[in-house]
Amino acid sequence: MLAAASAALLVLAFPASAHAEPETPPALTAERPTITSPADGSFLGSGSAVLTGTKAAGSTVQILAGSSRTSVCTVRSADTTFSCSVSRLPSGPRIPLTAVQLIDGDDNLESEPVYVDVLAPPTIAGTPVLTNGLVQGVGYPNARITLSVGGGSTWSFPAGPEGAWAYVLPRTIGSGSYTLTATQSTPFSHGSQSASSPGVSITLDVDPPEPPTLTSPRPDSSVSPTGVRYSGAGENGATVNVFALTASGSDVALCSATVSADAWSCTGAALPAGTATVTSYQTDAAGNAGTGSAPLSLTVSQPSTARPTPSPSATERDDPTVAPVVPTVPPSATPTPSPSESVVPVPPAEPPAAEPPSAGTWEAATPFTTAVPPALGTADLSWLRALLLAAVAVLLLLVPARMLATTVRGRGARGLPVALTGRNRVPTHDDPAPLVTAPGERVTAAVLVAVAGGMVLFANPVQGELEFLRVLLASVVAVSLVNLVATVVPARLAARLPSGDATVALSPRFLLTVAGVAVLSRVFSLEPALLFGIVFTVTAVSGTRSARGMVAGIRIAAVFALGLLAWLASTLLGTPTGFLDSLLTETANVAAMAGIGSAAILLVPLGRLDGRALLLWSRPAWFGAAFVVLTVLFALLAPVVDVWQTSGDVLLALVVVLTFGALGLSLWIWRRLVQPAMTSD
Repeated sequence: MLAAASAALLVLAFPASAHAEPETPPALTAERPTITSPADGSFLGSGSAVLTGTKAAGSTVQILAGSSRTSVCTVRSADTTFSCSVSRLPSGPRIPLTAVQLIDGDDNLESEPVYVDVLAPPTIAGTPVLTNGLVQGVGYPNARITLSVGGGSTWSFPAGPEGAWAYVLPRTIGSGSYTLTATQSTPFSHGSQSASSPGVSITLDVDPPEPPTLTSPRPDSSVSPTGVRYSGAGENGATVNVFALTASGSDVALCSATVSADAWSCTGAALPAGTATVTSYQTDAAGNAGTGSAPLSLTVSQPSTARPTPSPSATERDDPTVAPVVPTVPPSATPTPSPSESVVPVPPAEPPAAEPPSAGTWEAATPFTTAVPPALGTADLSWLRALLLAAVAVLLLLVPARMLATTVRGRGARGLPVALTGRNRVPTHDDPAPLVTAPGERVTAAVLVAVAGGMVLFANPVQGELEFLRVLLASVVAVSLVNLVATVVPARLAARLPSGDATVALSPRFLLTVAGVAVLSRVFSLEPALLFGIVFTVTAVSGTRSARGMVAGIRIAAVFALGLLAWLASTLLGTPTGFLDSLLTETANVAAMAGIGSAAILLVPLGRLDGRALLLWSRPAWFGAAFVVLTVLFALLAPVVDVWQTSGDVLLALVVVLTFGALGLSLWIWRRLVQPAMTSD
């Protein structure tokens, strides 16, 4: 007992802790942070996103984005999860996102990177914008930009290598105020588009200003070579540029001024002695250039060459009896210098700010350069509208037209004679040989195709000689392609089908249709235009109904397919940047308008058009072809329909179509049902 008590006292006096080494606390360990949203491989159509993940409790997490590891947000909380709103992520494929975690000064712990594809919306420069159609902005390099006006019409085009883009809105949408948004797509977006950019209010002004007036100096007046003040009236905010055409044929930029309170004035540069014709031009605030004012003829006096006479003394000036000395120049002593002689000009009081209007350049845009909307990326509502318009056209125009044709057939004159003038006697052997022989078939065909190409060009106005020549070349090439496909394809395929061989022949009367459709497009300002460009007929040799119908169907399908391919080519070519690009784009645009338009007109079941042969052979084939071709045609003419909807003309057109359809149906019912019943009674 005494030993046990002694041992207990020793334990109490010298505890074990006094002799043992202090115990080291366990090391604080933490797991790596993770990013749970967005998932790896996701596509973000906006530069903003909400990032979520896990972390250690009480730690700070910093999110790094991109190869430069830029910090986009920082979160510190007591939770084991985090959520971070990022306002701007860099755009590009496989953007790495990494979460970095810091615990009480220890080494950073990084999450496994999450790779996402990011494509922020493009930007539109300026707000609000006053423009004559030119819109600019910045997007992702080489991205496909899609502009939308008011959520309706859309246009697609590529951005530049640096991301900058510019586009000229078609004039067909008309002047007014619109809200413009933009999206973009890239190969790494895999068919998806970015979110829409914020709406930008634009004021579109496509109407050229009226010519300014030039009221001073007076017509046919004589002016000094320098210091002449030119003035007149114009449109507020516009810039007036004044130019002179001298007797030697050179243009002189006199001065420019801004119109304020409907008036403008400026001091002109020096002019050589002789005659000069002065004209003023006006460019409004949106950038639209107007035509020149009425030419003003002036006579520029010869500058004085007499030596100055010393001024009279004070006594002579004060003495009224002393006559002042007046310098005299002998009449006709010094000849008037010709325009070719050198004249020392006096520096103008106000230097000219602009060059005279040029005649145009090979690269200048025309209505045929940007008229066709993109074939890809068109809104679903536009195609639905095109389908409804196609149904209206088939049921209320084409079918009633065929009813009218069958109703009035056999009534009235059978038609005009083929030859209105010509020989009135039988030729004999002693008739003299013609002085000029007729051209061959190939020469005649080439001439007719070239004439058709020129007629097609009349559908939209083209300003400038150089632009006109370029578009004329594109039009002739496009019309040649349409005629080549409209003849070679049906003739070759017909020989391999039960329809048998087919013959190809020139049809000069088709030129009337080409001209009529072009005039119709010009009168109604259709942009894109409705074009017809075929001058050949293809006829089945056998002459049976089935053979004629098969050849007609092949011909319509071939021309329509060419139009579709040309439309796709125009979309892929994008906005042209030079002469060759403009030529290729305009050739594709004219081929698209002429191919699809020719297929639609050939489907009309009247006269000798292919649509009648196809309808007589197979009604289902005609109805199917009509719905498909006309749907694509109205999708191509979507900008025109947009303008008509805005102006209210679509209601007038609907009334006309309904009236025509009711008339055709009424006459058909009367002739086929009512009249036979009355006759039988």
